[in-house]
Amino acid sequence: MKMRLLIIMIVFLQLGFSQERTCGKDEKMKEIMSNPILKKNMKIDKLNLKLNIINY
Repeated sequence: MKMRLLIIMIVFLQLGFSQERTCGKDEKMKEIMSNPILKKNMKIDKLNLKLNIINY
C-alpha cells in the first residue's frame, strides 16, 4: 500500500514539474527585435530562405 502511494506521488510530482518548462522562443524573439542589427540579419536570412525555396 505504501509503495503504491509512493509511486502515485512520484507520478504526480513529475507531471507538476514538467509543466514549468518553456522553450524560450518568445524571449529570444523579443531580444532579436529589440536589437536593430539582429533584426536586420533575421530579415536577410528570411529573404534568403524564401529565395532558396523559390529557386529549388
